[in-house]
Amino acid sequence: MSIDMMNAKIQELRELKRMAAELADEISGIEDSIKAEMTARQVDCHRQ
Repeated sequence: MSIDMMNAKIQELRELKRMAAELADEISGIEDSIKAEMTARQVDCHRQ
C-alpha cells in the first residue's frame, strides 16, 4: 500500500468514526426522548 493510499484510508477511518459518534449521539437523544415520553405515560421503560 502506498503512502497516499494509507493516508486516504486513515482519513476515511477518521470520517467514519466521526459519523459513528454523531449517530451514537443521535441515537442517545432519541432513546432519551422515548424514555421521557414513556415515563410521562407511566410505562415500564425497562421492557424491550
